[in-house]
Amino acid sequence: YQRRVRGKIKSTSKKSKIMIQLNYGYGNRITHQMQYFISTKFAASTGLVTRFWAQQYMDELRLFPEIPDNEAKVLELGKKYSIVTPNTSLIVLETLDQYLKYEIEPPANLTELHKEWTTIMEEKSKQAKDKDEQNILKVMSLWKRRLAWWNSDGSNPEGKESYIIHC
Repeated sequence: YQRRVRGKIKSTSKKSKIMIQLNYGYGNRITHQMQYFISTKFAASTGLVTRFWAQQYMDELRLFPEIPDNEAKVLELGKKYSIVTPNTSLIVLETLDQYLKYEIEPPANLTELHKEWTTIMEEKSKQAKDKDEQNILKVMSLWKRRLAWWNSDGSNPEGKESYIIHC
């Protein structure tokens, strides 16, 4: 008889075995408890188990599309665990230039690439903010000139010209 169990086991100790206890029952009533020992000797953090869990959970959520939050949960899980869903697609990026071109954040496990991407994107964001501020100042200056002309006697020919603003 097989039981499917989901979850994460995090152990801060260096023990070779971890004990887990499963509670069986219905509702809030526990009718039976079982203890199992899991070896940590060959444990590895590949992410495959969590991705498998996410895929199984997404499949369950997609069985009931009429439940309002299910579609959003499927999308969130797909993005978080890099799983293709009906509302997402898969793109394979290999170089820093590709991540920058599509403005997609590299996975955290690609530490050097992620660090470079973050530095460049922060600089781009700062430059965009500076450009926006410059454009606002330019528009304000032109607006003040226009108001000054409007409030004058109209003899200022410089104020009569059309303004084209390139932002």
